[in-house]
Amino acid sequence: IGDNNPLHHDVNVDELLTQKPEMKVLQQAGLIRLQEDGITAQPLVHGMLVASVFSCIFGTLIPGAVYRSQSLKFRAPVFVDEPIIGRVDVTDVRTWRDGVVVTCATKVLKNEVDVCVQGDAVVWLPGV
Repeated sequence: IGDNNPLHHDVNVDELLTQKPEMKVLQQAGLIRLQEDGITAQPLVHGMLVASVFSCIFGTLIPGAVYRSQSLKFRAPVFVDEPIIGRVDVTDVRTWRDGVVVTCATKVLKNEVDVCVQGDAVVWLPGV
C-alpha cells in the first residue's frame, strides 16, 4: 500500500495538468502551490498525518491517556515545511470507572491563526 496521490509528491505541474486536466480545479482551489522553481508543485501533508499531532499531545503530556474517539474536519491544506501548532482545550470532564473522561476541542493552526484541522477528542484518564 502506498500513497499515489500526486498532491503528496513533488510533481511537474505542467505534466500533471496535461495528463489530468481535472487537477486544474485543485490548483484554482489553492491545493496546488508551486515551489520556487515555478514548475514543481509543493507537496501537501496528508491530513491524517497533520491530525496525528493530537495523539502526540495526549500521549506525551498525559502518559497513560487512552484515546476513545476523535472527530476531524479538514479546513485548509498544510504544505510540506509549513510550521503548525496543535491546540487542545478541555471542554468537559466527567468521572468514569476508575478515572475521568475528558472531552477536548482540538485544532491545528498554521500561521498561528489559520485553522487547518479541527474537531473534538474524548480521552480517558484512568486513575485520575
